[in-house]
Amino acid sequence: MSPLPRLITVPRLEECTATTVWHGESALLRSTFVCPPAPKVGTSGTFSEQLDRRFGVRPPITRLILGDIDIAYQDERAFESIELRTTPTSWQRGPVDDAPADSPRVWVIFDVPYDQNGIFSEDVPVAIRWDAVEKRLALVFAPAQARHWCRPATNVAMGSSDDGSLAEVRLSVVEIRLPPDS
Repeated sequence: MSPLPRLITVPRLEECTATTVWHGESALLRSTFVCPPAPKVGTSGTFSEQLDRRFGVRPPITRLILGDIDIAYQDERAFESIELRTTPTSWQRGPVDDAPADSPRVWVIFDVPYDQNGIFSEDVPVAIRWDAVEKRLALVFAPAQARHWCRPATNVAMGSSDDGSLAEVRLSVVEIRLPPDS
């Protein structure tokens, strides 16, 4: 198995939340993040950069694809979404604990070589655990234990192993939307 990406964390003061919904019609699990945008950098820069800003041209959205999971950024520091196509029949049932309450609030950056389109992709197995009582979902990437926890959003936690590699993502307050009866 290829090594999982290492997490680089930067302390965050801003409030960030995420809404996680599994859509039964499309079998899409999506966590949508609400975070304040990155502070605007001054209006200086090259002529090309000034034109890009004036006409709303921005660099491609950075995306990290780990197996079936797609993590997209809204800017250089904040997540936009975490998505995967899945069905509850494939989820392991059982308890999923909340991450420690004292997990630091952070921006998460992955230490990976993105391509020219801002995409990093690695085929890694992902196990999904579902706690229906607590409405929590765990995306487990590695056999290694998540020992260090951080929070990129109030209801999203990321755990890393002792070497700093991503081991698990925990999503809280997961809503299940079943398709309407046909």
